[in-house]
Amino acid sequence: MGMRWFRHIGVVALSLVLVGCQGSAQAAKTPPKTSPSASASSLPSGPAVYFQQSGRLEAFSWVDGNTYDIRSTPPPAATPTGSDPTYGLKGVWTADDGVHYCLAGNTDQITDALKPAYLYVWKTGEQPKAIAPVGQIVAQTGPELLACSFNTDLAVVGQLSIQSFTELWVIRPSTGALLYHRTYARTQFLQFSASADGRLLAEGTVQPASTVIRSLPDGNELGGLSGRVLQFDLSARLAVVTTDAGGTQIVDWRASNVLWASDGNFHDFVPNPDGDGGALFLWHGQPSSVESYDLWVFRNGQANLVASQVTEAPTIMVAALFTDRCSTSQLAAMESGGPFSEPTGQRTLALTLTNSSGSGCYLFGYPDVAFLDAGGKVLPLLYERTGDQVVTSGPPVHVDLAPGASAYVTVNKYRCDTGDLMLGATARLTLSGETSSLQIPVIESISMNYCGPGDPGSTAHVSPFEPSQLATLSF
Repeated sequence: MGMRWFRHIGVVALSLVLVGCQGSAQAAKTPPKTSPSASASSLPSGPAVYFQQSGRLEAFSWVDGNTYDIRSTPPPAATPTGSDPTYGLKGVWTADDGVHYCLAGNTDQITDALKPAYLYVWKTGEQPKAIAPVGQIVAQTGPELLACSFNTDLAVVGQLSIQSFTELWVIRPSTGALLYHRTYARTQFLQFSASADGRLLAEGTVQPASTVIRSLPDGNELGGLSGRVLQFDLSARLAVVTTDAGGTQIVDWRASNVLWASDGNFHDFVPNPDGDGGALFLWHGQPSSVESYDLWVFRNGQANLVASQVTEAPTIMVAALFTDRCSTSQLAAMESGGPFSEPTGQRTLALTLTNSSGSGCYLFGYPDVAFLDAGGKVLPLLYERTGDQVVTSGPPVHVDLAPGASAYVTVNKYRCDTGDLMLGATARLTLSGETSSLQIPVIESISMNYCGPGDPGSTAHVSPFEPSQLATLSF
């Protein structure tokens, strides 16, 4: 699996052994329920799972359960050169607080020589800091990060040696303290997965497929399954399981209950950000060189077939940390700096919105923008959301804002060649559904002025909320 997703649980001791279940065979034959489609001109609100179907970008919304037809594929999210908080390193995870980054390995990712491995932790603006040793890297041996949670202060790292885990560490990411350590015989051919909060570990064998589930950081055995656990959902109550026959199941592991089963071979799983279930990509037919999947969504105890014969769009899939939309009272707005090096005649205003509250939230879509003159009168500009020479034409994405984190908006217009009829002194931003607004003074060097009716300079182009300033731009 190429994607990692943020995956809470009060642990109860019990012993589980799941064998063949009559209900599972019937569940696989249940006629699929297809989610309704929304208007092709609309966009999903909030976190969504994106996929390609017949050359078009589609999105399944976790908010309303609808699928949306998005006309064009947006470019991958970009970060300005020199300010990439992941430093271009491979295998970096964003922790579940949305503030910290975690990496198991070595920041020297260029050479293939034998080198020690560490758990690194850092925040935006900081350098990666090695807080604990986690084995070594050589040939086909190295550490894999299984969970990194600052909500529970648990990080789980396994040493992978020729496709089998041979060692496990549980570390406190805030201090680097070692909480649990265990080694395993190489002959066991073990595959590990952990819950997102780091409180559960699934130790799975491949042939025959079976799993032991342990609580962490104490390592106590809680139960077992007859299949191999590939992932947990965010509630850690449900497990995605593959069987000896190659099928896929959703199992309530604590209740010894197979909730849903399919003959389809597992490809990927995207947890529901609300915690219950998630989206499953199952191979359409047998795995082959032609990557084609059926997308199932399982939540509230029901599996729905969203789309058939799709391909993933992993660069823009969204793993949401926060499910509450940001309010105006949570945000502080300011200009992002001086004027751009922009195309001739263009006037660009870059804005930064920072979460100044103590709780996380998200932004999605576009702000309602208006420019006011020095007397508070609104300039009669036209506003477009289709992009131009400066502003991106890509559709909105879900932007998580942890406390202290920022999102970005860019507004661009052409100069007034025939003269300025009204001078813009203040930018007013209003969030969807809000009555109060954010107001930002506009510096004199960035002329957001009204040129008159029909003048090209009387139309302003507004970007969606983006996670970086560069992502708001078309160049």
